[in-house]
Amino acid sequence: MNKRLIALFTAMTMVISMMSSSLLAVEGIDAEQGDTDIVSVEETEAEETEEEPEEEPEEEPEEEPAEEPGEEAEEEEPAAVEPEEAAEEETGEVTAYAEREENETEPIFINGTPVVTSENFFEYFNDDGELLDTVGGKLIFKGDFSDMGISFISIGQKVSITSEDAVFRDVMFLIGANEVSIDGITILDDDAEKNGGAAIFLEGADKATISNCTVSFAKANGFNGSCIHTVNSNELTLTGNTFTYTGDTDSETYSMPLWIEGSKNNPAEDITVKGNTVKAAIPSIDIVYDTEYYTPTVMSAGVELQNCTDVDFSDNNVTVTSSGKNGYFPTAYAVRISAPQSYSGTGTQVSIKDNTIGITGTQFVYAVDINAAVFDCTGNGMTVTSDNYGCALQATGPSAAENISSNTVTVKAAAQAHGIYIAEDIQANEPYDITVSNNKADLSADKCTCINYYAWTAGTRNCFTIKNNTLKAEGNELYGIDLTNTTARSVISGNEISVPGTGTDTVSCGIITDLASVSSNTITSTGRGIATANATSVTGNHIETSYAFTIDLRGFASTVTGNYLKASKLKGDDSVQNKDNATVKGNFPASITGAKVASIKAQTYTGKALKPVPVVEVDGIKLVNNKDFKLSYTNNKKAGTAKVTINGIGNYEGKITKTFKINKAANTLKIKGLNPSVKSSKLKKANQTLAVSKIIKFSKKGQGKMKYTLSLAKKGSKSFKKYFSLSSSGKLTVKKNLAKGTYTLKITVNAAGNSNYKSLTKSVTVKVKVS
Repeated sequence: MNKRLIALFTAMTMVISMMSSSLLAVEGIDAEQGDTDIVSVEETEAEETEEEPEEEPEEEPEEEPAEEPGEEAEEEEPAAVEPEEAAEEETGEVTAYAEREENETEPIFINGTPVVTSENFFEYFNDDGELLDTVGGKLIFKGDFSDMGISFISIGQKVSITSEDAVFRDVMFLIGANEVSIDGITILDDDAEKNGGAAIFLEGADKATISNCTVSFAKANGFNGSCIHTVNSNELTLTGNTFTYTGDTDSETYSMPLWIEGSKNNPAEDITVKGNTVKAAIPSIDIVYDTEYYTPTVMSAGVELQNCTDVDFSDNNVTVTSSGKNGYFPTAYAVRISAPQSYSGTGTQVSIKDNTIGITGTQFVYAVDINAAVFDCTGNGMTVTSDNYGCALQATGPSAAENISSNTVTVKAAAQAHGIYIAEDIQANEPYDITVSNNKADLSADKCTCINYYAWTAGTRNCFTIKNNTLKAEGNELYGIDLTNTTARSVISGNEISVPGTGTDTVSCGIITDLASVSSNTITSTGRGIATANATSVTGNHIETSYAFTIDLRGFASTVTGNYLKASKLKGDDSVQNKDNATVKGNFPASITGAKVASIKAQTYTGKALKPVPVVEVDGIKLVNNKDFKLSYTNNKKAGTAKVTINGIGNYEGKITKTFKINKAANTLKIKGLNPSVKSSKLKKANQTLAVSKIIKFSKKGQGKMKYTLSLAKKGSKSFKKYFSLSSSGKLTVKKNLAKGTYTLKITVNAAGNSNYKSLTKSVTVKVKVS
């Protein structure tokens, strides 16, 4: 056992021993009553109490049973107080007991529950503030309790205490019985020296409930101090309380506003601390570490749950300010919870959820410190400000299963800052599981590490998962995730990391690890993106850095594939350093200039812009339009030769131009021959001319210049071509004197086409009837 722990044990022993010996001297304590707390009684109001006759309290029970205020009871009072009056005449003093006799009143009840006031207090408690054996069940405290002539209110049996604006000044509550509940009282204590160092003290008191109380406590120099201190008390519930604590800064004594204490071999079990507010000013005091488990002996913490298990610490608001610098490692904690080191159960030892925890202080400052094999830390807001070192969450001890998720941590420190620091003692191949996920960390210091994992030994299985965290640090030497001091196998995925260091670009690093799978992270850094040692797989990450390279491989058997890697000058595979003993391929951005582009099939003119998508491959990977590249076109509307430019995007950069052909479209000419008529009577006088529209119907007009040719004209098998003529523009002339009858003509129509359409020739049959 180290010196610091011996000092702690000795100090606690002296306090408990002093309290025990003092209370044993108080008359009326039943030594066989095991659950009665042993306390010391200070001399208060000495002049009033030292001459009080010891036999006087025996007369009180005779008066209390009286239910009807008759004349006989009133006549007996003077006889009861005559000795006191005589003492007053002899000494000139009025004892506290005599004053109480004169002020006795009828019992007060609210809904059948006795009401305790300053006037009738000693009808329920003896002169030393001990609850009478005859009192139990329920009590209501009402009003102000000041200058009561006692330092302690001692509860030695089961009782439920509620409040009607009850205020206690400089009075310590001692609870040594099971199933005691106190609700809604106010304790204002600025005399810690007199009251033994705690406003409420429980020892061996199981199933106690302290709720909705307000406790204000000022610690005296050289004395331990707590708003509430419990020792070896199980099934404890603290809910809805407000604890305000002011400690001294220049002595190395315990400052623990909320102190719940078990032992290594007999931990305090089933502890619920929920919905409380703790406001504390405490010193920074030197700590000494346990060499076996590397756990600190803590002397200054806003909340200290020591050797506790089955802990529910939730929905609390803890605000701590630390000052003073005592010792070599002056340290202060906002919340510290430790569980037994040896754990073989299946449940969660400690649950810390949905709390708001902040600490501002000097030297070594921690928002939360957890020492447990199995714990759940979820949904908390943790804020730290320090003039030297600050840490939002520190987790230590032998690990079995830990979940740290959805917390928001903010740390501002002058020298060094940690967001989440985990130090474990892990046995080889032990089936443990640690997950750090969905947390947000924002750090600022000269040196920052958002997530730091330190494990002494580890096996061959993946046991540590860091995923989907958002990590940001500002300063000189910055690390997003640092796993360099461990051989534990890890999975690091989906994190967003920003470490824009202001110092030399060789210092900062997004992720530094060994024996890990690192995938799908987004990293922005002024230094290296990732630094790895041995057997690390790096895939699917997006890394951009102003440094000379993105990934530094310093071990062997690592693989780096499919990442987007962009340094100040180097990109893709070229930006990976020390890759001789590793597999590095398929990293981006890759140049698209050397891509394989399949021939683009010839297009046909449509009158609209034509945009065929080429098939593009780089290193055997088929690229995707609008993901890996974008296309731009020129001369892609008219028939002829068009161009397409392939521009790399996403994981690719550069460009390449290819051509494709646009063929002329087929001519759209579509015609049908008509059957015009000509009057014979007119032909006897002159030729008759028919417009093209009278002889041919155009379903679709052709493109280009139209040309018409008469290839034959006949009636039956005899040719009559000499009686017909057709102009190139399509006008048909029927010559005079043509006899009556029906004549069959064959006309050829040619559409010459143009730059976008081909030429087309079609023939139609026209039947001309002469009647």
